[in-house]
Amino acid sequence: MGTGISQTIYYAKNIKAATGNTVTLAFTTPARSPDVRILEYGGVDLMAPLDGASGNVGTGTTLDSGALATCTSGDLVVGGATVDGIVVASGPVFTTVAVTPNGLSVEHLAGAPIGTLDVTATQDMNGNWVMQAVVFKQSPAPPGVGVIISRQMALR
Repeated sequence: MGTGISQTIYYAKNIKAATGNTVTLAFTTPARSPDVRILEYGGVDLMAPLDGASGNVGTGTTLDSGALATCTSGDLVVGGATVDGIVVASGPVFTTVAVTPNGLSVEHLAGAPIGTLDVTATQDMNGNWVMQAVVFKQSPAPPGVGVIISRQMALR
């Protein structure tokens, strides 16, 4: 689409919760405005946590990841937005869990029912956006999964 913004979601399964965990990022090309959001969740499947993913790009005030299927009752849905403006609201039934100083956000829905949903958000201006979402299956035993959402803007 040529918007000059991009976003990637990474996850690590079966991480060990600790106060001394370190995350190191290395960009293969210079990042004009890197913005990294790191979250840690417990209670997700240790062996195969990823249950689905979706993502879209667009222009406007309303962001939408596209249809996302939850296959297991109790799934954790995590959505990340990268925008030209500032994210001012999460979608219905979602909770904002992180907003960066640049106005980018992460939202989640813990305990999602089986079905199809879209992760949405609203930004404060008619600008470019990227919205991605991932679904993780729950597990009866922690530890869980680490999620990293990384934004890299292309040099213009």
